[in-house]
Amino acid sequence: EKHNARGTKSTIELTDGSKIWLNADSKIKYPEVFAGNTREVYLNGEAFFEVAKNPSKPFIIHLANGTVRVLGTSFNVRAYDNEKVVETSVATGKVAFIPKYQSRRQKQDTLFITPNNKVRYAFEEEQANLLPTAAAEDKAWTEGRLIFKALTLQEIAIELERYFGKKVTFMDDEPKNYRLTGSFQHNSLDEIMYYLSKTKDFKYQITNSELLIGNE
Repeated sequence: EKHNARGTKSTIELTDGSKIWLNADSKIKYPEVFAGNTREVYLNGEAFFEVAKNPSKPFIIHLANGTVRVLGTSFNVRAYDNEKVVETSVATGKVAFIPKYQSRRQKQDTLFITPNNKVRYAFEEEQANLLPTAAAEDKAWTEGRLIFKALTLQEIAIELERYFGKKVTFMDDEPKNYRLTGSFQHNSLDEIMYYLSKTKDFKYQITNSELLIGNE
């Protein structure tokens, strides 16, 4: 089992030659050696996978709210316990996403994802959609890049907490709903916040353990 704290990322090489980039605040369980007819791992959080081809041994990723099944391909999976959506986007190859339904009325679905497409599964509503995406942007975090596209400052704060390991506290409610766009690579938290605060008018303060955001 590998568990990354906030502010920590890691790379794992599996015995079959597959490679996993594990994002901050994420956990993965895998066997020392794959036995039997499948290669199975368990993910909570976000990871980018490069799966070694082996048609006779499918690679299966178990999530709390679904399953991803592949033969050999590269793709990103985002499935954090504290988020209401699971996302799987494909860079190369073909991936099967199988949502986990809680209600019995739903019959089991399998959604097939091809490059530059993603499945977005809102599991409380049990609603799965296939959408176009830019796979290179979905895996940008593996290269130290943060990309925000019209996200609220509250959504951005969740990403910054994971990436930098500092707790974000809003002193006022209004800035939470500001929508912001920006792309950053290997920038410090202070540089990112300086840029964002020039786009929308809010104040911020960074301490040893915390990022404070407010109107004043």
